[in-house]
Amino acid sequence: SALLAGILADRFGRKSVILISAPIFLIGWIFILYTKSLLILNIARVFQGLAVGIIYTVMPMYLGEIASPKYRGAITSIFYFFWWFGFLFEYILGPMLTYFHYTLASTTINVFFFIAFIFQPESPYYYLIKNKVNSARKSLTWLLQSNEDEVDKELERMKKCVEEDQQRKVVWNELVATPTDRKALLILFLVGFLRQYCGIIPLSSYSTQTLKAAGDSFIISADNCTIVMGIMMVIGSIGSFFTLDVFGRKSLLYFSCSLSAICMFSAGTFYLLKSHSSLEMAPYSWIPPVSFTILAGVSVVGIFPVNIAYASELFTSNTRGIASSVFSFYTTILGIFVLKFYLTLADLFGEFVNFYIYTAACIIGVFLTWFIMPETKGKTFERIRHELER
Repeated sequence: SALLAGILADRFGRKSVILISAPIFLIGWIFILYTKSLLILNIARVFQGLAVGIIYTVMPMYLGEIASPKYRGAITSIFYFFWWFGFLFEYILGPMLTYFHYTLASTTINVFFFIAFIFQPESPYYYLIKNKVNSARKSLTWLLQSNEDEVDKELERMKKCVEEDQQRKVVWNELVATPTDRKALLILFLVGFLRQYCGIIPLSSYSTQTLKAAGDSFIISADNCTIVMGIMMVIGSIGSFFTLDVFGRKSLLYFSCSLSAICMFSAGTFYLLKSHSSLEMAPYSWIPPVSFTILAGVSVVGIFPVNIAYASELFTSNTRGIASSVFSFYTTILGIFVLKFYLTLADLFGEFVNFYIYTAACIIGVFLTWFIMPETKGKTFERIRHELER
């Protein structure tokens, strides 16, 4: 679905494709709600995966296009705020509700989203691509809530940008047609790699059993530590609203990768000593939960919001859909690998191997940020592209 979603967004509109995800989600939740058949539950997972692929591909594009350059970082950060809030919502409700009521609550939120999003405007960039100037003006008027002169000024800037972008026919190889396009795609792939291999993705799924392997001497249970991690993710994503457009993409990515490396190295060393030495590690059992909690906060302040910011900023209006599709597909494949091999590596060699791999990835991220990653804070799409050409 990730590969198709961007193409469909260019053909039918960002808003329309995002809305399509809601009934697909709903079908999955209904299957989960009313059956316990393993086959049907797996089919439900397929529907949910299709919907997630659509959202992950099109929503960053939509948010980047409706936001002004000054506030684009904050607006695109909203995506991950609600993403991690959803994790926290499920972490908290899961132990409190029955299977039926837990699933029903998740289904209800999906219905509310569909109803609320119907009233949101389409991207003015999409309207301009389709030569619907009046519709673009109406959308921009709604978004800017400003006077007519400001709307016309912004509309002219957008028209110029789209006209330049539309001079090239869009095909898949356009993503690597020029050095600028190749550089943009490389940057996107690198930050996508950091997102999947900073450690928080597998820990979102396996933190409870990983913490139990550390011992039971910490002051709170592994289940409650997982909830605390969820809270930190939400707090960190709120922080990214304000920090992404204040400190910039590079600074936050550098900060996030550095602290993530320290957290993963600390956790890895704990598990290494626990399994391969005679040292009594019970007094240090606080290291994994504290490391995971700090990681949860710092990764969603920097690595994650920078991912979505770059995905919405680095490409032209006519290749943004295809780029988002390729990026979502790429990160999905990486995510499958990191989740699939987490338990395998832990069982074969010990938990420490995973954490040292994530440490190495974060250290690589520090150097990549310093030498390669661009600063896009407060810049128009045109300026970002011109700077990538250097």
